[in-house]
Amino acid sequence: QTIRGLKEAINQEIPQGASLKQPILGQTIGFPSGGKITFLELPDGLAWEPSENDRSIVFLLEYQGTKWLFTGDLEEKGEQEMLKNGFFPRVDVLKVGHHGSQTSSTMEFLQQTKPSISVISAGANNSFGHPAAAVLENLRQSGSRVLRTDELGDIELRAAANRIWLQSTLQRD
Repeated sequence: QTIRGLKEAINQEIPQGASLKQPILGQTIGFPSGGKITFLELPDGLAWEPSENDRSIVFLLEYQGTKWLFTGDLEEKGEQEMLKNGFFPRVDVLKVGHHGSQTSSTMEFLQQTKPSISVISAGANNSFGHPAAAVLENLRQSGSRVLRTDELGDIELRAAANRIWLQSTLQRD
């Protein structure tokens, strides 16, 4: 439903002169509403070859006085490299990387970002066993409230005036 709505919105704006552009890593884009999104990237010249997961698009959304970090499928090595380069601020919401697999969300990463809310997107009874017990324990130890799509279904969060709240969940059949 959300993707369909996004496609409809894009199709309505293109005739009005809007254009689609691929994000440039490191770029910050401001919104008319006052929010902004910053695309983060691994630095050049790494001593190791990043995996496809570590090449995920990672971005920081700042909106209504809140910070939301979306980590794609970023794994431990990518987290560590970005931590070394000071890319991760304290955030209010973390979209947990790689569906909560054991290769993401290390304690060092969580101690730096200190998410109040962590959202894990994983299918119920998935064959990978996501989210991993170790990641759930790290999130618990960090004090983050964990919201899981495998338990709650679709999760809708809202933000206004420096506050975030759970608007709704919708369990799918």
